[in-house]
Amino acid sequence: MAKNRKGLGCLAKTLIALLVILVILVVAVVTVLHLTPAQLHLADVSIAGTTLADMGLADTKLIDVIKAYLSLKKPDTEAIVTNPPSEEDKAAAADKVTSGATLPKDEDGSTDFSAIVTNPVVYDKQYLITYTDKELAGLFGHIIEDAEAKANTPESIQFLADFNATVASITISDKAPDGSAKLRIVASVNLNAALAEFGDEIPDVIKGLIPEVVYFTVYGNISADAEGHVVYTQDKCLINDQQDAVSDAIFHLIAAKASLNAEDPATAIGEKVGQGFELLVYNLGRVGTASLDSNSVVIPSTKTLGSGGIQNGTLSLITVTE
Repeated sequence: MAKNRKGLGCLAKTLIALLVILVILVVAVVTVLHLTPAQLHLADVSIAGTTLADMGLADTKLIDVIKAYLSLKKPDTEAIVTNPPSEEDKAAAADKVTSGATLPKDEDGSTDFSAIVTNPVVYDKQYLITYTDKELAGLFGHIIEDAEAKANTPESIQFLADFNATVASITISDKAPDGSAKLRIVASVNLNAALAEFGDEIPDVIKGLIPEVVYFTVYGNISADAEGHVVYTQDKCLINDQQDAVSDAIFHLIAAKASLNAEDPATAIGEKVGQGFELLVYNLGRVGTASLDSNSVVIPSTKTLGSGGIQNGTLSLITVTE
């Protein structure tokens, strides 16, 4: 009996020792998770030529980095992509832009929509074409798909093509008394190409933490001047509609891939997307309103260029003939 008691005593001591070790480990992990890279002397660690300090991660607790990462890895797509174009929207936009105008063809005989952003679309007559914001999203998507391999693609469009971007949503809303309106553009981008390009500059463990696909959510304002030229003003650009240190780090990665030398990569990236939209609208026509004759052609004396062509959910454009 004494031996059994002695054995039980040893077992109890062992269990207590293991429990103490476990508690110490838990405390250590919790302590580390509440430290920042700066406190761990890791702020100067460089990833793809950019330090953690430059990415804005130096003073962010590791536990907050993990929380932000988990949120980015499983985005609430329905909450982010709030106004997606349907296949019918895409087809309607294609029909509108090619009715009365001739666009070049690709080798397979399909319409080369990338030509819209290289030169203004010229029509046989002046028409008033009203696009919904969903139709503009579908058309913007067509352009990016066709622009990927074109040598003369404008920089703002090529930027999106390089990331295999898809325009998931465009929303025109909250028209103000001055004629301007809010613009929200959501574009999904694939980061695989960027990660592959940096090769060994980014450790595999870090690559595994970066989501394959993220959503740019770009917020701005649009208005139109007296000549009907759309004017985009940047507000903010987020990833997956959230702002945190991990998003800022991803913006730095994207900026490095795109050779954007900017102190604020998020703003520079948002401006690229907005410039692409601005170019798309400019080449489709002039923002404005007009009355039409019996052949649906603009009556010149009724034409008014400017922000009157901007409405919630739509953009009315008067086509150009030369």
